[in-house]
Amino acid sequence: EHLVSHKAATFFLRASGNGFSQFGVFDQDLLIVDRSLTPKASDLIVAIEEGKLILKQFPRQKPKPLLKETNQSLEVWGVIVYVIHHLAQ
Repeated sequence: EHLVSHKAATFFLRASGNGFSQFGVFDQDLLIVDRSLTPKASDLIVAIEEGKLILKQFPRQKPKPLLKETNQSLEVWGVIVYVIHHLAQ
């Protein structure tokens, strides 16, 4: 209730791997993603690439179109608004 602003446009994912640890996202963290938001520069986003959901940092300059390194377009699925991870006991 406190973490979901747009209930119909929000979904949850589990992070896999530590590739985004520099942003505070670690393996098995719970990601709260809002599909109703338009990504802004440097936002962490969930995108679909070749049928798989992936994490990306939205570019600092507005892309035309949003491209990956191999010039295949990515579809933005939502903006990560919260990351929940377990604290060591």
